[in-house]
Amino acid sequence: MFDLLKDYYQKIESIRGKKLIILLVSLFVTFTILGLLVGYFIHVSLSGNELDSDFTREEVVTGPIIESHAGRIEYINPDFNNGVSYVLVNDGGEDIFFLVADDDKLSIADGLFVTVTGEVTRKTGEQKLDTIKVREVMIRNASN
Repeated sequence: MFDLLKDYYQKIESIRGKKLIILLVSLFVTFTILGLLVGYFIHVSLSGNELDSDFTREEVVTGPIIESHAGRIEYINPDFNNGVSYVLVNDGGEDIFFLVADDDKLSIADGLFVTVTGEVTRKTGEQKLDTIKVREVMIRNASN
């Protein structure tokens, strides 16, 4: 086995001059053509659609409903309202939305006139109001 490799190495080493240049140019041309062909066929195979038209369907992805509402934040007893502690009240004193937040922004704005922005969850079951998961609270100026 080693003798075969040794003989092959000696034959390659014996190539000099014009034969070496012809060998290198022919290898260059061969691999250039091979690379171009592979690149062409990869491009052709990837340029078409991957799915057949039978399997394609359009799905409308709807995100959460983000709304902004103005009013005054009031504390309510969470025992009577499924654990909800705050409600948004309009200027007439009527409850508009239950308010829920991941942090203390509602307790800081308790009793103030605000504009709340967040995801609206429609009322379900025995719930009497829609719920807003508050993302942002903007305190309104007293003159507004």
